[in-house]
Amino acid sequence: MSLIRRVQLQGLVGSTWTNLNAVTQDGITGLLTVPGHNPADHIFFQIGGTSWSADIGYMLIDLSDSSAWPHTNTGQVDIEALDIMVNPSLTFAGDIKVGFLTNVDANNGDFNYVYTWHMGKKQDSYVDHLRFGDGRFESNTDHWYGPIEANSALWRTSGANILGPDGSTSHPCGNGDIVLWVDWVASDADISIYLSYHTDP
Repeated sequence: MSLIRRVQLQGLVGSTWTNLNAVTQDGITGLLTVPGHNPADHIFFQIGGTSWSADIGYMLIDLSDSSAWPHTNTGQVDIEALDIMVNPSLTFAGDIKVGFLTNVDANNGDFNYVYTWHMGKKQDSYVDHLRFGDGRFESNTDHWYGPIEANSALWRTSGANILGPDGSTSHPCGNGDIVLWVDWVASDADISIYLSYHTDP
């Protein structure tokens, strides 16, 4: 049986410190509910039955689009969790990459790596779950250091819109967007991604 206990937390709301009553639940979930805490937003993306012939990009989170996506703030994306399943064809070869964009203009943009799945040639489905240690991955270069694919024409503000989670609407790229990059070598694969996130002002 789970143990429920009441605790007092100090929280900062705006510029004023207030006491917040919270309920914590000890058990399998370790769920913590705090009044005033903004719930996460979520997206689900899937692509399949597509024959690729070159590298291709897909929009997971369009930071500036707060009408189609569930978030409100448009400052930056903080990724909380990412689940991915790749079901490759027998002859698929390539890498599956997730990253965030910077320096995007009408001609190209920079892809900043969050994670890469090196698929090679596999016959089995591949499943992975990413959970970030402090509860989030901040998608900005002030809090990130790693490889960059610079000046890629896949990511542009115009002339090369990419499909988003609904599978039918194309979106222009911009700074701070979270994208999927199929670094294609051969054949095709089915890809499903669930992503939980917050956005900051």
